[in-house]
Amino acid sequence: MNIIDFIEKIQNKPRVVRVRILWAFVLVCSFFVVSFWVASLKYSVKEVSQTKEKIIKETPSLMEALKASVGALFEDNIVEEEIEIGDSPQNTKTVKPMRLPVSK
Repeated sequence: MNIIDFIEKIQNKPRVVRVRILWAFVLVCSFFVVSFWVASLKYSVKEVSQTKEKIIKETPSLMEALKASVGALFEDNIVEEEIEIGDSPQNTKTVKPMRLPVSK
């Protein structure tokens, strides 16, 4: 059966039958869309939970960095700090913290 013949058969049916066919088609399509969404949801939830754990682990270090950078804007005395570069304590280097150019 050709698709055009099938559509013509539906067009020749009474309005009530065409509306029922329409709603049946909408329900079938909705079922497939919702099924696909539910199937992909479990993968999304897994990724979100892994990302959430990573964010929770990194948040304290981000907050500390933000506090330090905001505090450095308002410091009058710039103090040299020792930071560790690399994996061993022998690789320490003295550096000055960066400041934004702020006019006084």
